[in-house]
Amino acid sequence: MDAERRLLYHDKEFLDSSAIHQFLKNEAYWWDKSVTVEIINELIKNSTLCYGIYEGNPEKGKGKQAGFARVVTDLVRFSWLGDVFVLPEYRGKGLSKWLIDTIVSHPRLKGTNFMLATQDAHLICTIWI
Repeated sequence: MDAERRLLYHDKEFLDSSAIHQFLKNEAYWWDKSVTVEIINELIKNSTLCYGIYEGNPEKGKGKQAGFARVVTDLVRFSWLGDVFVLPEYRGKGLSKWLIDTIVSHPRLKGTNFMLATQDAHLICTIWI
């Protein structure tokens, strides 16, 4: 994915909850397989910040979800980072590093301590968190 064709947004309206659900249900071995799309929608709604990586521009209706992460935080001292993924076909292009760097650099999250619960992303996240 070319740099000019990839976009990262933290606007929840562009998130493709069906694509997020499909990845988490079918690809993420740690995920509870009984979680529905409706629950994903509630997770997104109730998370402080959600990030989507897109190929193409979702503002123009042409963005394909390529990655996702969400943050639950008090915006003062504590931030929990979860459900972080980049779809397999977009891996190896530095997108996960870009995503994590963008999240920890967000002005509303600066100064908070991040907690990460992961079974397989420790290496990438220990670089930043």
